[in-house]
Amino acid sequence: MPDDRRYAEQWGPGGIGADYAWSIERGESSVIIAVIDTGVDYTHPDMGNYITGGYDWINNDDDPMDDHGHGTHCAGIAAAVSNNALGVAGISQSGIMAEKVLDFKGSGTSSLTAAAIRHAADNGADVISMSLGAAEPSRIVEEACRYAWERGCILVAASGNGGANLINYPAAYDIVIAVGSVGKTGLRSPFSNYGTNLELVAPGESILSTAPGNTYSLKSGTSMACPHVVGVAALLLSRYPGMSNLEVRKRLTETADDLGSPGKDPQYGYGLVNAFAALGGGEAVPPTIEPDVEAVVRGENITFTLTGEGYREYRLSINDTGLTDPGMYPMVVPDQQGILPGGINGSAGFDGTACRVVMPESGTARVRYTTDFSTVAQPFTVTVTDPKDPSLSDSVTVSVIPGTVTITTGDRARFFFGEEVTLSGINTDNESTWLYMTGPGLDTGGAGLADPGMVRVPVTGDGNWSFVWDTGALEGVLENGTYTLYAVSGPKAADELEGFASATVSLELLNSGWPAPTITEISPDMVFAGDGSATVLITGSGFFDGATVLLEREGYRDVIATEVRGNDTNTVSATLDLAAARAGAWDVAVRNADGKTALLPGAFTIRVKGDFNNNDLVDIGDAALVAYMVVGNVPEDLLADFNGDGVVDIGDAAKVAYVVVGRISEL
Repeated sequence: MPDDRRYAEQWGPGGIGADYAWSIERGESSVIIAVIDTGVDYTHPDMGNYITGGYDWINNDDDPMDDHGHGTHCAGIAAAVSNNALGVAGISQSGIMAEKVLDFKGSGTSSLTAAAIRHAADNGADVISMSLGAAEPSRIVEEACRYAWERGCILVAASGNGGANLINYPAAYDIVIAVGSVGKTGLRSPFSNYGTNLELVAPGESILSTAPGNTYSLKSGTSMACPHVVGVAALLLSRYPGMSNLEVRKRLTETADDLGSPGKDPQYGYGLVNAFAALGGGEAVPPTIEPDVEAVVRGENITFTLTGEGYREYRLSINDTGLTDPGMYPMVVPDQQGILPGGINGSAGFDGTACRVVMPESGTARVRYTTDFSTVAQPFTVTVTDPKDPSLSDSVTVSVIPGTVTITTGDRARFFFGEEVTLSGINTDNESTWLYMTGPGLDTGGAGLADPGMVRVPVTGDGNWSFVWDTGALEGVLENGTYTLYAVSGPKAADELEGFASATVSLELLNSGWPAPTITEISPDMVFAGDGSATVLITGSGFFDGATVLLEREGYRDVIATEVRGNDTNTVSATLDLAAARAGAWDVAVRNADGKTALLPGAFTIRVKGDFNNNDLVDIGDAALVAYMVVGNVPEDLLADFNGDGVVDIGDAAKVAYVVVGRISEL
């Protein structure tokens, strides 16, 4: 029970179960009640919940002081400060914003009321209390009420005091909760208007509340019943911030104490508002938390499943482990529905590690945290807490572990300085792989593969990485020996790898005493594309066993010899598979096992047989050119001797013509 001095004279809170409801929820100041009335005496000691933001529409200023008393009385019923050892206790400890639309006589206009409703909705009001009304509808007031409803406000209004089968406006509008009055016996007050639009009833006879001049007074009327329902609606929003205005309205009607005829009836609507039942009417449901995994590889997300009361707000945070940077912790994934990051003190000291979770109606929510390379590989404890009762909490521990890194040099373990070594592997721990080496004469922490620093290699989307290492810069610099190559998921030296994904591979590197090879001649230097394969003899110097022979051409795949035979260091023969090679000039390369390479640019030509104008096909131009050779207009080219009789004659011209027109397929 609150300690307010005159609380024993208030029968309204007890009549709607508020005294029991307060054991569950007292009301949040962040929930704003707009009292559209004669203003509020905000100097009253029990008006400590008053906030600025309202307006005086009578005097056109921002000082909505009450000069009548009606508004102050209604405001006190809904949200007078409780437990302050003073006069009375309001239903909810929510903020009070005053919109003064009635003058010192209690009179006002529809236009001012409509303006106040819109103003309240635009300035943060959650619940709008309207203990006023008229027998006739007003289009501008209805439109204003609809505007506020569509912005999420809960609208509550008095049914009227004529004792008639007529609900006053704005209470009669379908987006407004119409409230009638009952006495201590639970019977409808004789003055209370009733009708099919009546939704709820509440205490409205001899209600003690605040009055201007630091006093208190008793008043009766549906004007007093209305703020009782307003206060309960504010309690609901305080307890269940995820509720919409429609869901609050539904909860109020579903949990009301049925009076009169069973079910909804014109005398009592759905019945007497019940604050305790609306808030669940029992013990709070403790929240729970479960992760989708017990350990997650760094770079992956963690999903936590939370359970609790539907529409409630809970706090989710990571316990402080002493880490000094927020990026070292798992972080809340932004833009999740119902998840509000930050705003919680003490969650590892960083906003991004904590969030507020607004439960959906089902009472189950899922929250995703993300990790990346900067997340420290260690266990983290995550706790969900009920902010209304911090003793209701649950915790789980999830470990962040490094991903996997591999490295390979292919199927070889020995290389000569000067060769290109293809290093490759996978990295599931980071978007880059750092490479370096240790070995004879190198720092134990690692040295660069060519330059002093580490090599940073990007990782593709499927986790693969690759790097071609040219060892030529190290020839004559490093000694022969076995070296260890490191692939690490971060720029960490070999002596500081704890907690980081890494892998190593060993290879032998040798300095070569061989001179660089040279090429002086290739024979034959031309073949036809249809030949399929060709064996060529390459003359030069510095050729050694194990050499590779290949044809190179920009924009095309290399043609690598299928068989290489070395006669001596000055000649080498190679068999080339030309099935896929395009016509044109190709560079000839000989690469020794130590990586040293000789290159003779454009030394080998692949031609299309019968193509004399070098456009890679046999056409009418080629037929004409052979004909000119026959009659002596151009010099004879024995490549046009297709019938093999030693001269270019009419038979050769006819043959190439047949190819052009498709009579034969090849020359």
